[in-house]
Amino acid sequence: MRSLSGISIVSLLGGIIVTASTLGAPVSLLVIRTTVLSKADGDINQAVPLPDGGYLVRDANFGKEREQRLEVFNRQGHLIRKIGGFGPGSGEYRRLLDVAVQRDGTIWVADVTKILRFSSTGQFLDSILIQNPGYIVTAVGLDESRGSFYLGGCAMGNDYATKGCKQLHEYSITQGKYIQSLWQQDSAVSLGNLHQLQEYKIDVTPQGTVFGVDSVVHKVCRIDPHRQQVKDLPFHTRLAKTPTALLAGQVADYYDRAFEEASFVDRVFALGPTVAVSIRLPYGGGEILELLTAEGGQLAEDLPLQGRLVGRSEEGTFFIAVKRPGAFELRECKVTGNP
Repeated sequence: MRSLSGISIVSLLGGIIVTASTLGAPVSLLVIRTTVLSKADGDINQAVPLPDGGYLVRDANFGKEREQRLEVFNRQGHLIRKIGGFGPGSGEYRRLLDVAVQRDGTIWVADVTKILRFSSTGQFLDSILIQNPGYIVTAVGLDESRGSFYLGGCAMGNDYATKGCKQLHEYSITQGKYIQSLWQQDSAVSLGNLHQLQEYKIDVTPQGTVFGVDSVVHKVCRIDPHRQQVKDLPFHTRLAKTPTALLAGQVADYYDRAFEEASFVDRVFALGPTVAVSIRLPYGGGEILELLTAEGGQLAEDLPLQGRLVGRSEEGTFFIAVKRPGAFELRECKVTGNP
């Protein structure tokens, strides 16, 4: 066992337990299953469990955009198909920014200014161009019980100069019709001129609540689209550093330096009564995890991850991707203790 600021990391049967005891009763992350994916190269940005027990993997290195791919692995970890490919044509994508999967296996892909939809077998179905309002789509989430899908992106209105943009947008699944926009941009973004560093991620619970994060702001927003209510859930971190403001006279390479020097919120997932937020540390320092209650109480702070938080299941477990020589491990974990 080793300890880091009140956090114990224990090896157990090839998995790990991470226990934080600094914020009340101990909270542990327990690895309950490990699947080795036959993926020799690339990366795993996102892993979505499929109805048949397999996994949809989004591999999106935008520095090597032609190598982006959507891959489907079966429950044993074997690659069974690739979906679409890079390009401007029908069923092709420019940037794989996010994915979501319906209960029937239909795959939704966020691709800059449009949504692509594929069947569970990888056949291209159609695309939805996002306009009126138009924006760069960085996140997609589904609420099939309400018949809605949600997109994350900065839609600039007439009051953008004073209030910033709205960041969550609701549409009808069946008609693709725009319904409403919620979640006002944090004032710190405009004050610091951090717009070019922003990326939004969302997660939709079975009850229809949306949790959203902005990569440059250390808080989660809990959004109730039904009541049009938004609540900020700030969290504390000792290790993560927010980007510094862009000052007058600074040049464009500021943004390149900021990506190396600052910490960015990477993902948010609702795990039953617990909300998990991952933060990418600077200079290749890996990821840490913050755990909150759905009401905003912080359960654990700065839990070190041995990989990257990439997905969750409907049962409230989540997935960490760990790169190994010639393969990736997909570790399914659960939170135990305080929650």
